[in-house]
Amino acid sequence: MKKVIAFILALAAAAVLISCGGEKEEGDKTSGQKSETGTTAPTTGSEEQSSTSGTSTQNPPIPDTEGLLFEQNGNAYTVSGFGDYTVTEIGIPSTHEGLLVTAIGDSAFEELRNLTSVRIPNSITSIGINAFSGCTGLVSITLPSSLKELGDSAFSGCTGIVSVTLPEKVTSVGSGAFENCEKLTSVTIPEGVTSMGVQVFRNCTSLTDIYYGGSQAKWTEIAEHAGVSSTVTVHYNSQG
Repeated sequence: MKKVIAFILALAAAAVLISCGGEKEEGDKTSGQKSETGTTAPTTGSEEQSSTSGTSTQNPPIPDTEGLLFEQNGNAYTVSGFGDYTVTEIGIPSTHEGLLVTAIGDSAFEELRNLTSVRIPNSITSIGINAFSGCTGLVSITLPSSLKELGDSAFSGCTGIVSVTLPEKVTSVGSGAFENCEKLTSVTIPEGVTSMGVQVFRNCTSLTDIYYGGSQAKWTEIAEHAGVSSTVTVHYNSQG
């Protein structure tokens, strides 16, 4: 009888041990699941920050440049110069001391060879003689929609510029405005241009296409002495 009781007690003890072991295993699995979930959440947050950072890496606009020189002409200002020959970017403000900046003066940025980009505001209506002449570092230029006049040799010797689009309001292009722009390949000229000086495109050895908004007859009238090579194709009644 004693042996039977001892056997029953042994079986009961074994059942208790097995039950405890199963609960511990379940606890370990649950703990493991929580740990894995805990490490996943921060990864998602990190990915969101990286994505947001990526969308904010676009090049910001060029800020207004300090140290520009101005001359007052009536109720407006003209940018007359800048003394730092090491500058690579220039941002021209649309106003100065409460008045509009409407012009870039003669030789204002001449021979700034390190200059690579310029922001010209929509208040500018004229660009003067030799304004950017010899700025060999310029690779592109966006002219404002407000522009009406381009002075003599305004961009002469800008050997890095590849293409130019003159805005619709431009009526006059000065002599030699793009002379010696060796890499210039295409130019867009609106129909509103009524005057072009001599040798505007002289020595533009890479120029292949001019897109002109007017007729062939009108082009012949205004561009007779503009220095356009016979190898250049002029596309009439075109906007480029």
